[in-house]
Amino acid sequence: MKKSNLGTGIVLIAVGLVWLISIILDIRLPLLSSFFKLWPLLFIAIGFSIIFTKKKIFQTLIWAMYFLILIVYSIFSSGAIDNGITRGQRGSGMAYTHTEQFVQGTQNASIRLETGGAFVDLGMIRDELFKAEIFDEQIVFDIDRKTEPSIYVYSKQKSRSISDLSQDYSWDIKLGSGTVWDVRFDMGAVEAYLDFRGITVNDIDINTGASKLLIYFSDEQKDSDVTINAGASDIELYFSKNTGVRIRQQGILASNNYTEAGFEKREDHYYSQNYDQASNRIDIKIEIGIGAIEVGFYD
Repeated sequence: MKKSNLGTGIVLIAVGLVWLISIILDIRLPLLSSFFKLWPLLFIAIGFSIIFTKKKIFQTLIWAMYFLILIVYSIFSSGAIDNGITRGQRGSGMAYTHTEQFVQGTQNASIRLETGGAFVDLGMIRDELFKAEIFDEQIVFDIDRKTEPSIYVYSKQKSRSISDLSQDYSWDIKLGSGTVWDVRFDMGAVEAYLDFRGITVNDIDINTGASKLLIYFSDEQKDSDVTINAGASDIELYFSKNTGVRIRQQGILASNNYTEAGFEKREDHYYSQNYDQASNRIDIKIEIGIGAIEVGFYD
């Protein structure tokens, strides 16, 4: 028996045993989860390995890179919260709060959130323009109170690692339902629950590094544009069944469920079944390094 065949057999048996044990004992293994989310990466590695069959050093580098990507992604995607997004995560330190009253006649407003990393919980509030409760000693509120208010909330600590998220950095943000919003997020390591239901949104621009994003989009606006730039990320997007959705994704190392969710591919875009007839539409552009994207609909 060839040593290469023996080594391959041992690896396959070991992976199978670990997978079986994790299922039986209900153990969450980030590395194994990353393997299944990034399964297209395996075919890429095998393809390059076949091309460089006679160059063992290149094969070694290819597989080393493959496992390095899996390990890095498993570290980033595991984060500090198990089992997905936890709402209402709170720190043990002092909360910094700020409220902006709604001024009659205000039709448009913008908000920008910037932090090196945090737990973010965003939702809707009535009768007020903006409300925040933030556990972060480095927080700054910069408010421009004009006809179209501009809100800038940022942390002076510009970089934050995944391990820092366990130290109780949490942002609870509420946006008023009586205003049309332009929203921008510039965040590093982040786990975010963004619920735009009940909020009228024109544009959403999200820039993040390693992240877990769970986003519910509103159907309050007629049309809106969404841009998501992410590194190693797990992204879940949910839309109203009454909203037409068009998605363009860039990044070959990220899996998605567009077809399973009923989207039709036309050239470089995926379209929901009701896109052409819908009166409310969302156009989404996603640029992602590695990870997984899941989409779905709510009533």
